[in-house]
Amino acid sequence: RNSSGQQYELQSDPSGNFIVYNRTNLTQPFTIMPTGNIGIGTTSPFSKVSITDPGTTPQLAVAYDSTKYNTFQTDNATGDLLLAGNSNNVRINNGGSLYVCTGGSCPTGSPASGSIVAETSLGVGTSTPNWTADISGTRPSLAISDQSAGTNLKHWLLSSMGGNFYVGKATDALATSSVAEFTITTAGKVGVATTSPWAQFSIGSGGAIVVAENQLATSTSMTIDWRNGNQQLVRIGTVATTISFSGYVAGQKLVITLCNPGTTAGALSWGTSILWSGGTAPTQTTTANKCDIWSFIATQATSSLMILGAQTPNF
Repeated sequence: RNSSGQQYELQSDPSGNFIVYNRTNLTQPFTIMPTGNIGIGTTSPFSKVSITDPGTTPQLAVAYDSTKYNTFQTDNATGDLLLAGNSNNVRINNGGSLYVCTGGSCPTGSPASGSIVAETSLGVGTSTPNWTADISGTRPSLAISDQSAGTNLKHWLLSSMGGNFYVGKATDALATSSVAEFTITTAGKVGVATTSPWAQFSIGSGGAIVVAENQLATSTSMTIDWRNGNQQLVRIGTVATTISFSGYVAGQKLVITLCNPGTTAGALSWGTSILWSGGTAPTQTTTANKCDIWSFIATQATSSLMILGAQTPNF
């Protein structure tokens, strides 16, 4: 009998269990089965150590002292494992990793130390992730940081805000840039250096799209693929040359800078049907070391896809 009047007995019951029996309130708080299973709060321990308490307080506490402790609890409503402590942190030390798996079917392999391995999905800010990784919240952001980068060059942010998607930067002090580097609006418009793209693809003030000139190898028969750039350089030889087109769609523009060799250039012909300004093909400049500028646009015009052409000669 203890000082509070509770009377306990040590017993061996007919099933061979060793038990601690509370004679005062007629409960059995401790049981050791012949199998070696130990039960606290249960008379039928189902594992080596079973701690059962149907209440809402943690079933187990691991403590350094009364001010430094962590608790383990099986939630009475969902069966979830709840970990808590006075520091609010859970750490896995000595190079360990955390696996979150179902039915013991964890992915195979050996992850790097400190990894989190989730079999199905990972939720941040949500208990019901709908995708492999789901970050939820008010204006949620994902940071990608290179700690070896220079001052204020370490952090890029991916954000979903008000239905728009943003890519921006943050300083070392974690202040975000005032204008996102990249924006996709709910209407599908894309902006670079602007958060308010006014067209399907918009570039903010001070920016431009620059396409490098594509140079073709000199040949007597060339095919220019419009998908390889809208600025093409062609250097022809002294023999006849034919130029054809491929890869063009309505709305594309193409400029060809066509330059002659150090002697008189060979005759130029076109292997693709072209509608020329004025109805006839312009006269080619054949003088040595001279260039002509040939401009084209692909269009549906009045019915079918066609190419309109013009020339600015003799540069």
